[in-house]
Amino acid sequence: MNLHTLYARHEPTTDTVAISHGLGCKSMDTLSNESTESLLKRNFFGKLDIVIYYDAECTKVAGRYPWHYSSKPRKSSKYTMLNCYRYALVWLEPHLPRIAIAA
Repeated sequence: MNLHTLYARHEPTTDTVAISHGLGCKSMDTLSNESTESLLKRNFFGKLDIVIYYDAECTKVAGRYPWHYSSKPRKSSKYTMLNCYRYALVWLEPHLPRIAIAA
């Protein structure tokens, strides 16, 4: 049985309550010349949701797992259940604010 493929990546949260409590992206003024990986480890980009897409170009959203959901797929997950169907899961690079990456 061939499974349809979905694409997942981490993106900054859109949760307004979390952002209002300071869990969103930090101020760009504090950005140094660190690598993206070290900024992720320091939680510079705040809480990250997992967004699932139907295509690799990330144009059609299939769903979003907020950062606080315990049932969200992990980075090691190869499959996910979405709307009662099982899909193969391919992880893409995180989508982070461009102004932060440009430094």
